[in-house]
Amino acid sequence: MLDLINAERASAGVAPLVLGNNIAAQVHAEGSLEGCYSSIWSADGLKSEARYSLAGGYQANTIMVSGTDYCSPLNQASILFLVKDEIRDEVEDFLERSGFRENLIDEQYRKLNVGLAWDLFGSYTHVVLQLEGDFIEYDQLPAIENGILTLSGRVKNGINLDGGKELSATVFYNPPPQPLTAGQIARIYSADSGPRVAAIRRPPGKGRHYTENEYTRMYNPCPSPYDIAADAPAPGSRDEANDFYEAAKAKCLVIRADEEGGVEITVPRITASEWDVEGDAFAIAADLSEVVQRHGNGLYDVTVWGSLDGEDVVISEYVIFHGVTPPDSYYPN
Repeated sequence: MLDLINAERASAGVAPLVLGNNIAAQVHAEGSLEGCYSSIWSADGLKSEARYSLAGGYQANTIMVSGTDYCSPLNQASILFLVKDEIRDEVEDFLERSGFRENLIDEQYRKLNVGLAWDLFGSYTHVVLQLEGDFIEYDQLPAIENGILTLSGRVKNGINLDGGKELSATVFYNPPPQPLTAGQIARIYSADSGPRVAAIRRPPGKGRHYTENEYTRMYNPCPSPYDIAADAPAPGSRDEANDFYEAAKAKCLVIRADEEGGVEITVPRITASEWDVEGDAFAIAADLSEVVQRHGNGLYDVTVWGSLDGEDVVISEYVIFHGVTPPDSYYPN
């Protein structure tokens, strides 16, 4: 699979990917096969970035999945397939999907984590691809203790911080995860990072001050599985599974196209108490106590931005499980 994708990147004039060692993709593929679903979401209620973080990941990342939301009783008379042929078909399918090829040949991604799982007779195959960048190394991973967010490290591979002017961080929030049923997962098309709850900014400098401490924006997410009743029945056939998917996709695309829809949210701008940048190294501390008090326990997704060739890019995404006990399925050891 890596070779096939790199061949496409070569034809696009993009450097090859290397194989990553984050196990979240493989764990998700196996869980999808066992639970008879195919989704960005997993049965433990987690999105891809949370699973990736639990498995030790902290780079910018994105996920692609394929499979089915329906499993019929195994037919032992089914024809065994050639795994390599199936993988080739899956890669071709990914490259034909809108948005997927763009991700696979995006030069900002440097590593590919692959998850592959299939049943004994080859009736069902689940493929998970998680792309990640390679722009940051942490001395201290993002953490929230006593309401204070801290993180420090060093950027690399062409990221420019410009003395801190090109460095920024945003925090998203999701409530504590709950187990999901196959019926909930089958009726969902996509996932987002959750609402923004804080924007971290550098101190204004001596003799200066900011005139605004918040901003507003529209939040218009596609439905999540938590919006679906837990007793919603799982698909009873492949056709019904496909119908659920297409209906969820159509609804999601309508929501995304509605520029005036959703709800208006207010995002506080939080001035960092520490903003040390020297060359490629940085250290940030910011008081999120009011944010944590407002939203409570849950998953706080810390996204860090830098500049690459004059363009703002995400260089890190790390999910903090604050007051939440995470599943141990994704731990590398």
